[in-house]
Amino acid sequence: MLKWLLVIAVVVGIYYFFIKKKPMLKAEKPTKKEQSSELVECTVCGTFCSVSEAFIKERRYYCSQECLDA
Repeated sequence: MLKWLLVIAVVVGIYYFFIKKKPMLKAEKPTKKEQSSELVECTVCGTFCSVSEAFIKERRYYCSQECLDA
């Protein structure tokens, strides 16, 4: 009887050690914003910046407020 309890305990221990930890090891999926990292060139100075950080005026991209005002 003790032999069977020991075998069951080992099987349960292996299950929790290998199977239950796998979901924690999965990498998080990048968000849509992180996936979209397209770079655009500033119309004034030529610096490249991401679309999410760029200033847009009249369908032109600017890297900063200073370039936008220039």
